[in-house]
Amino acid sequence: MVNGSNNGRDTRWGERVTVRNPVTIHWEDRDRTGVIHHVSVSGCFIETAFPYPAGTTLRLSFLLEPEVSRIEVDARVVMRNLGGIGLRFLYQEEDTPLRLKRWVDGHAPHRGVLR
Repeated sequence: MVNGSNNGRDTRWGERVTVRNPVTIHWEDRDRTGVIHHVSVSGCFIETAFPYPAGTTLRLSFLLEPEVSRIEVDARVVMRNLGGIGLRFLYQEEDTPLRLKRWVDGHAPHRGVLR
């Protein structure tokens, strides 16, 4: 595994939701596709064969559900391995993290569980 951080620890925060949705990845004037997995407010994992270097900033475009509007967000590659890349979202628009938080909160595994 190639890791973009100094210590290799998982630094994601918040609930994670497992999905298997297509994602368009824009980098260096080229679009590629992948499959987005484990979405949280802080980032996601994308299954892709292309070896994006750690530290690279990508533009992502994906749907979480057919009825939900498309998410477009910049993200930095913080980890890569043979299966794909781990990304940290870099929010430019104010509403994007709020939209993701509402969606994750409504789909997280803890939903409906008393704590």
